[in-house]
Order: sequence, then C-alpha cells, then structure tokens
Amino acid sequence: MAANNFSHTVRSLKEKATCPLCSRFYTDPVTAKCGHCYCKACIDSEWTRNRSVVQCPICDKRFTKKYSTRPNPELANLAAVATQFSSENPDVSRICEEHKGIMKLFCQTERMPICVSCKESSEHQDHPTVPIDEAVQEYKSKCEVHLDRLKRKRERIVHLTAITEHRAHEMEKRIKLERHRVEADFAQKQEYLDIDRQIFLSRLEREEKVVRQKMGENLNLLNEQTSAMDQLLSEMERKSTQKGAHMLAGLDRILDRCESIKTDVPELIHVEVRSNICNLPRQYLILRELAKTKVNLVDLMLDPETAHPSIIVSDDLKNATCMLENEDLPNTPKRFDTSPCVLGTEGFTVDIHFWHVEVDFSSSIWALGVATKSVRRKGPLYLTPEEGVWALEFDQDHFQIHTSPESWDQLPHHGNVSCIGVFLDCDCGQVSFYSADTMSLIHTFSHTMNEEVFPFFYLGSEGVHFTMCPP
Repeated sequence: MAANNFSHTVRSLKEKATCPLCSRFYTDPVTAKCGHCYCKACIDSEWTRNRSVVQCPICDKRFTKKYSTRPNPELANLAAVATQFSSENPDVSRICEEHKGIMKLFCQTERMPICVSCKESSEHQDHPTVPIDEAVQEYKSKCEVHLDRLKRKRERIVHLTAITEHRAHEMEKRIKLERHRVEADFAQKQEYLDIDRQIFLSRLEREEKVVRQKMGENLNLLNEQTSAMDQLLSEMERKSTQKGAHMLAGLDRILDRCESIKTDVPELIHVEVRSNICNLPRQYLILRELAKTKVNLVDLMLDPETAHPSIIVSDDLKNATCMLENEDLPNTPKRFDTSPCVLGTEGFTVDIHFWHVEVDFSSSIWALGVATKSVRRKGPLYLTPEEGVWALEFDQDHFQIHTSPESWDQLPHHGNVSCIGVFLDCDCGQVSFYSADTMSLIHTFSHTMNEEVFPFFYLGSEGVHFTMCPP
C-alpha cells in the first residue's frame, strides 16, 4: 500500500512539473494571463508569428503578446525537485501496480512496460519481450525521427503562411492602386467628354449665329419688297378709282414701276441643323480612347507573298480582290496554295491591337480575323481555332463562326454593316469583332495563343474585296 501511494505521489509530482507542450520538466517556466504554464522556449516557439495578439494553445484565450506571460519561480523550483527525484529514484516510476515489481521488460505485442511476474502470467507469457532500456532507445529514435519530420513540416507551414500573408498584403496594395487608377482614368475620360461637350456646343452656337444672321438678312429683304409692293398696290388702287384724264395722268410711270419691281425671293433656310455639327457616334469615343491607352491602332497592310494565286493585292498593300483566274506565281512556303487566303504583314505576340476593314457585303462568302504564324498554307484549311484560325465568316446573308470542322454557330443579325473592327488582346487571349458603324459587339473568341498571330483574310468567292482602313 505504501509503495502504491508513493508511486502515485511521484506521478502527481511529475505531472505538475511537466510542460504540456514538450512533455518534459519545465525549463524557465512562465505563466500566461489565463493561468496556464509553459516552458518559455516552448511558448515562444508556439508564437513564432510576429503578431500583436496571440492566444493560449490550451484554452484559446487571446491577449496582447508583449504582456502575455510572467516568470513562475515556484514552478521552476518544483521542476528542479522533480528532476532530482527522478534521477535519484530511476526505478520508482517503473513499479508495476499489479505485482509491485519493477517493470524491466517491454512487451512488443501489447507495446507496454511489464515486470517479470507479468511476463510469467498467462496474459504475456507467449509475447516477445525486450529489456525496457532497449525498447526506450528504439522508441526514442523513432520519436526523434517523427519529431524532426514534424518540425520540418511545421517550419514549412509557417513559411507558407508568411508567404500567403505577404501575397495577400501585396494583393490589397495592388487592388488599391488599380482602384485609384480606374477612378483617375474615368475621371480623365469624363474630362475629355466635358471638353467635347463644350466644343460641340460652341459649334452649335456658331451654326445658330450664322443661320440667324442669314435669316435676318432674308427677312429684311422680304420686308423691303413687301413695303414696296404695299406702296405700289396703294397707288394702283387709288389710280384705278380715278376717272378720265385724272386716271391717265402718270399711269405709265406707275405701270413701269409694276413691271420693274423686284420679286426675287431669297433661298429659304432649312430648320435642320447640319448633322455633322454634333454627330458623336460611339466608335468615335471608343477609338479616341483607344488611342490614349496602350492599344495599338494598326496601320494594316497585306503581305502579297502569302496571297493565294487568285487574290490580287494592290500596290499600296491596302486592298485585296478575289479573281476568277489564278495568277502564275511561285509556290513558296509562305503562300496559300489551296485556300484563297492572305495574311497581314505585321504579327503580334503581346499587348492590345485594333484595326478595321471595309467589306463588300454583296459578295457571298468571306471571312476575316487572325491566324497563327504556323497556320496551314498547303492544302485545305478549316477556319477553326484548332487550325490556328479565329475568324468571323460571312455566308450569303449572315455571320457565323466555326467551332470545329463539322460544326458552326450562326450569329444574330447585326443589320447593315459596312466596316468590321477587329480587337486583338494577346495578353488575355481574346479576339473580338465589332460593327465599326455602331461599335456593337458581334462575337468574341477566348483562346490561349501560344505563338505569333497575323491578320487573316479569306476571300471565298469571285469578286470579294477587302479594303484596309487607316488607323
């Protein structure tokens, strides 16, 4: 009974002197505001993140890191006693509660310390055993391996946490800067619009002044003619009421005045104001804004060395026409030999670019867009992204886009379109087509472009004609 009580007392002492984080006797113990105690090095390691607010790993109570702990000398003394006692009595903690013998063996089956009496009992007699010191060394090595792994994993997590927090902070700064940039950009655009508004209002005022002056001159002329006619009418009416010689006296002079009176009416001024005074189409605003940004307004020219023999490229490289007969041209690697296509001279890999092309809608089949540098030049070519072509096709009376050689999508009707705008964003991998008359979107391709792309034109029937518009 005394041994049992002594063993219990020893265990209780060890438990009170053991750090809950490292499971060893306290070293420089400190007490947190919540009352829980730890080794100073253990809690400092737990709070490796440089934060102003930390929390207890046991009760999760939060408090300021700077004033979170205080030294606990009483607990340090208790740990010193427990350490000394354990050193002087190494076998007290090994006493078997059932047989009161020292546990010198380790059961490898049950994985527990046992005494000699336990080994001879029916419960353990068939189980392999080793000396407990040998088992301690074996498991100590395993613990060190796992402890080392856990420390490395924890260091990795702490490192990733620091990186994530840094990137989150950087993202917040970039979003803040981008928000300011957007607000400033739109403020500038509003300023430009206000300036345009004043310009057009000034033009209207000048037009109004010119019209009013002309109308005033016309009214003065008409009033002068009306006054002269009123006077002549009065004289004629008075003369017509006279009789005999009084009527004939001076009548020739009055009749001459009737013959010679001016009846020219000035040209009437139309009330409609000239339409180009304040005509502000959407494409004007968009293209002008594009010119102020990093968008490259392309001065598009055609590459005659890529043109199919049926395509005639003008000397200024600004026009392409499909003819019935093929020209006798060398079949070079750059030239399309089967599909009636031609490329632009300039290729693009980065940034944003815009160009627009006049099209002949009386032609039956044509397409335009962009194609990769490695697009098929020899043999039939399908106008699909898989072939390296992102094109808007016109067939008879409607637009369509090809998603594969076997399938295509017909697009909604966009009215009468005389000019197509192509907006190429290499960085985002997008090609958009607009009606340049209204700047309404026709279609957008989104696809990763891994190589240089060129303006692309397909002239599918005789008489198809493209004209490259100036930027």
